[in-house]
Amino acid sequence: MDHLGNRHFEIRTADAGDAQAMIAVKHASVFKIGAENYPPEQLVQWAGHLDQSHIKLLETRVAQSKMLFWVATIQKVVMGYAALNLESGEVGGPYVRPEHGREGIGSGLVQAVEAEAPQHSVHTLFAESPQNVVAFFTQHNGFDSVRASSKALFSGGSLPTTRVEKAVSSQTSSH
Repeated sequence: MDHLGNRHFEIRTADAGDAQAMIAVKHASVFKIGAENYPPEQLVQWAGHLDQSHIKLLETRVAQSKMLFWVATIQKVVMGYAALNLESGEVGGPYVRPEHGREGIGSGLVQAVEAEAPQHSVHTLFAESPQNVVAFFTQHNGFDSVRASSKALFSGGSLPTTRVEKAVSSQTSSH
């Protein structure tokens, strides 16, 4: 599922066995990249904890039919992931290991989401983008900034965000 042909990573559909690595990627990403814009207590609420309960929760979400998950791997090691809520069109993530930021992994994951969305009758994608990620969506992935918003977090609290949106169709998919 390598849309760019020359990338050093592969993108595949996630399975429940990827949950622990996905949680670790999210945790590392949030604490490294989000630290410049958010207070520590908000980062903890956003990232969740590296514990069995959060791993089990993600395993369950990966197995559910209302969400799709993709992972980007390098030599079979998970370096990033993204999700698509099939009911709402919300994009989750992408989250990328900080040491592999700006290598195209996040954009590759967004492309995977865009390619698959129309096949599930999702024609508008949106993300509640943290402030430090808005440019990733708008300048690098063709989303439009819609309005200031906030995202409720699994671990409690909320995160100030900007809602970004993008219309997708089978013509914009890269399959």
